[in-house]
Amino acid sequence: MGVELLKIPAKLAPSGNPMNFKVRAGNYAIEGHQLTAQIQIETVPDSGIFHALPVMNLDPDETGVADLDVSTIIHRRMQTELPAFEDSRVTRLLKSTIRYKVLFSEYYGEQSATKETSILTAIKCRLNFYNYPLETIEDYVVQGKNYLSHRPEIIETRPGEIHYLVVLALYTDTYTVKLSALYTDGSEDTIDLHTFTPVTEYNVFAIPSGLKHLNLAKPGVSLVSYTIWVENSSNEIAFKKVTFKVFPYNPANRCFLFGNLLGGIDTVITESQSDSLKVERETFQKYLPMDYKANCYNITTFVSGYTNIFEASTGYISRKLAEVCKEMAISETVFLVGMKSFIAVNIDKGTFDIANDKEDLQSFSFKYSPAFEKDLIFLSVGASESYSDNDYNEDYD
Repeated sequence: MGVELLKIPAKLAPSGNPMNFKVRAGNYAIEGHQLTAQIQIETVPDSGIFHALPVMNLDPDETGVADLDVSTIIHRRMQTELPAFEDSRVTRLLKSTIRYKVLFSEYYGEQSATKETSILTAIKCRLNFYNYPLETIEDYVVQGKNYLSHRPEIIETRPGEIHYLVVLALYTDTYTVKLSALYTDGSEDTIDLHTFTPVTEYNVFAIPSGLKHLNLAKPGVSLVSYTIWVENSSNEIAFKKVTFKVFPYNPANRCFLFGNLLGGIDTVITESQSDSLKVERETFQKYLPMDYKANCYNITTFVSGYTNIFEASTGYISRKLAEVCKEMAISETVFLVGMKSFIAVNIDKGTFDIANDKEDLQSFSFKYSPAFEKDLIFLSVGASESYSDNDYNEDYD
């Protein structure tokens, strides 16, 4: 008798949901019995090298059964990452998944027994079972050939905007990103944008799909729309077609990127912007001299800090896009797209307004502030640069 695995998480488990193990210690009745668990995480993706975390003691019940939820430990070691700001290639998001295993051990007297799980994978996402009654994230991808996004299949876009279609490649294969562009003269061009090959199963890739990264201009005609999809090595559609309808550039628009609940990267465009300044002051009383007169200033204030508070609104959008905005409001990672790089921001407050004459239309207004108060950090993969407040303001101009 030894440690018996009664339940393990799915081979690909969402880290935002419970990731439960259930084990039975075969020798729990022996005096001095001890049951432990040790999570091992792959430090370098695809390397097969696992780093052991500290040992945890488990408390089995009267039948020798113990439970362990590893979701919090795993989730904190993952993060939403963006491709480099100017990179127009398909980028693998290495920190979106983690491979791990768990070693269970029991000690009784001078003897011991161990049981190690197979290699499992966690993806940084959270399945909302109310809206998506699915058992695994694989179901979501396989059933609809879906990207990791809740956005509709027709997206409005403008020159200079950044969009990503994030794919979860379940198998090792060679994938080709296809694009079909439609112009005002009725012509249509179809091209192969990129090819990419997952190293192992469960790799996550970001496909640049906004006009910031795509060069689709043709002399004498304007771009009406373009459609992107992904095919596998058998020329079958592996990820469904998404169409981007092109509208004229609007300098008042702001582009926000955020990590959504499915582990992808979504974009929200706002059409209005305002800003204010929140000042933190400390008031104290000055020392009053013996010859104090009524016109002397005996109260002064000290400015201990300030924060730029910005407010933006999407204008009226569809209910489908409003659901996407709700994910942005609770996202752990939100970036404003500046002229030079991505700017990390915090969403401080968000409100939704429903149009009286059309319940399907909603607007999302929210307040946000820089994630870093003193030195504003412009984040991109592989580089972090500090800029002054003047540089930050220039990114809005």
